[in-house]
Amino acid sequence: MKTQKDSTAKKIIIGFAIAAAILISIPFCMGMYVGITSHTGTTGKVYKTLQENCACDKVEVDHSAYGLQFSRQDGLTGEKVAYILKNCNLSQPLTVEVDRLNNLLVENIEGYKDLDVVHLYFEIDDQKNQIIINNGIIQ
Repeated sequence: MKTQKDSTAKKIIIGFAIAAAILISIPFCMGMYVGITSHTGTTGKVYKTLQENCACDKVEVDHSAYGLQFSRQDGLTGEKVAYILKNCNLSQPLTVEVDRLNNLLVENIEGYKDLDVVHLYFEIDDQKNQIIINNGIIQ
């Protein structure tokens, strides 16, 4: 036979469980918020720097991802972004231009080295070249 004490104890346990879930979720949500805003700020600065320092007709963000991801090409990553640079007028070889851009990004953008993978897709005439940069290091 159920007593008043049994139902009161269940209500107290359920109340503590709900309170514990809320207390655990608040720091997690705050951490995600800070991480996403940091990622968005960094990728936005990279985009702006590429627009200002590339002799390209158009610079586009292909995709940007924050959070754990796994791919066969990149492995396990936390922050990933890809840019498409269209119809660039290169006055020097592509490798030299990529070195110049990467050095500029490393020096001027706080958090750039924290981006696990940055893909730069150069579309010049009919050629498509993919450059992969891991944590500020050209692969």
